[in-house]
Amino acid sequence: MHSKLNRAAIFSFSASLLTLASFTASAQRPFANPNYITAAQLKTYLTFVASDEMEGRDTPSRGLDITAMFIAAHLERWGLKPGGDAGTYFQKIPLVMGRPKVLTDKVAASLSGKDLAYGDDFICAASNGEATGKLVYGGSGWYVKAKNMDPYAAVNVSGKIVVLNQGSTFSAPGMLRSEMTGVAGQDYIDPVSYAKSKGATGIIYVTSKSGLSSWARTKSSSEGSQGGYQMEGRRVAVIPSLPVIYASEKLCGQLFESEKT
Repeated sequence: MHSKLNRAAIFSFSASLLTLASFTASAQRPFANPNYITAAQLKTYLTFVASDEMEGRDTPSRGLDITAMFIAAHLERWGLKPGGDAGTYFQKIPLVMGRPKVLTDKVAASLSGKDLAYGDDFICAASNGEATGKLVYGGSGWYVKAKNMDPYAAVNVSGKIVVLNQGSTFSAPGMLRSEMTGVAGQDYIDPVSYAKSKGATGIIYVTSKSGLSSWARTKSSSEGSQGGYQMEGRRVAVIPSLPVIYASEKLCGQLFESEKT
């Protein structure tokens, strides 16, 4: 699915403010004076841009378009030369659907027979399938032959749900993507693919600290009416081949209740 979106260049706006501040005092326009840029003035602009009416300026959204027009109007008023498409302050950016919408009414999970609530107890990635089984801990879940990294070397995860630490989906802990050498799927295997190859039926991620801090935003984004978009040509999010959920802090406490000493 493709979409075209007009966006004002936010970074150009910031750079423009710096340029205005560097004009010589001999210029006749009032904004040529750097003292004209005040905290009160910037507060007025930012209060509007960050207001609830801008709807978080999601991409794409009506709020983002309004914000773009607001910035463009000021750039024109200040006499700045347009640098966008066809002599405008806007640039068209091709977008593709990078993350499918999660159908929350079709999602269900339970622990020890107790139903869990989507959003409060867990959120999930868009995927198809069901998983039922005992839980087994698998660390990061990454397999890296050169590092002798094999989370299931002494653990049988066949027919079970693995509990993993949330981390990068592109490289193993402590390693850069450039260090992941060899053949993908043989010399190194990502957590979801490796768990599936070992017969696991699903994955529960122990959500990272940064993941918990953005929990509300991730939840809203995953169940949004449009799903997620990203720039065309960039890596498109891959739908997990196993059912995957991310545990809230409360659910994590329940999962590891028996481990407390």
